[in-house]
Amino acid sequence: WAQQRLWFFDQLDHAAGAAYHMPAALRLKGQLDCAALQATLDRIVARHEVLRTTFVQSAGAAEQRIAAADCGFHLVTHDLRHLP
Repeated sequence: WAQQRLWFFDQLDHAAGAAYHMPAALRLKGQLDCAALQATLDRIVARHEVLRTTFVQSAGAAEQRIAAADCGFHLVTHDLRHLP
């Protein structure tokens, strides 16, 4: 029910869902192994069903959909080394 309530609030106000985001930033030193990071995130997503769960509206009601364990994680990287 908790997930359905969050979905309902998001339907009322799409910006309301941002209150549940937990942003974080990391400063990394040295070379980042993007392949290892991608593989790690893929394994975490595969292991935890909640990270693959979405809600869609179907016939006027919220319907829970769980993606396949091998759906992977879309990692986006930005090179910010030129910034102070």
